[in-house]
Amino acid sequence: MSGPVGIARVTAVTIALVCSALPMTSAAARSPSRSTPRDAGTDSTAMYAEMLSSAVARDEQFVYDLGWQASAVQETGYAVVAVQNEARAAYLQAVEEAQRQEAVAAYVRATRRATSQGSGGSSGAGGSSGAGGDVERFLACTRAIESTGNYGAISPGGKYRGGYQFDQRTWDSNAAASGRNDLVGRDPATASAADQDQMARDLYARRGNQPWGGRC
Repeated sequence: MSGPVGIARVTAVTIALVCSALPMTSAAARSPSRSTPRDAGTDSTAMYAEMLSSAVARDEQFVYDLGWQASAVQETGYAVVAVQNEARAAYLQAVEEAQRQEAVAAYVRATRRATSQGSGGSSGAGGSSGAGGDVERFLACTRAIESTGNYGAISPGGKYRGGYQFDQRTWDSNAAASGRNDLVGRDPATASAADQDQMARDLYARRGNQPWGGRC
């Protein structure tokens, strides 16, 4: 912007100065008999040159000021966008946490209701207690809290996906460690329920309930 603006302004100033000088020059030409100092022409040229130089200097300062103001506005805009993005990220995180807390409360209510109705199984020989039963109860609890049992669930921010709300990095590393290279790179939310259950079992066997925040 500074190039065309500067050239246009300097050109306009130059034309104005030259035009203002024309009457003076013509008057001097028509009156040769006046007693004019010998260096009058030189003085006029120096004066016009000085005026032109001053105009150019003012024009350059004007362009500089415009550029500085534009930079300040741009930096302010970037700062506003950064603040807005941070606020949006915090909001999405709060929404996800609120949903998880509500799921935990719903699961606790359902468990207490089932217990009060005497639906809990005994630990007899034919029961489902033991390590396998613990894992299945953990999976059911985690699904209820993380996705309310929806294997295709996706968090508001899009990062956590599937019934167990895997992020892609954890899903890929867990699938590779389990020898399921066919699942590496696949969206957890599009994997079958059986594959999601198996990946959750494998991760639980390696790291316990820590990846899910120890809620179950």
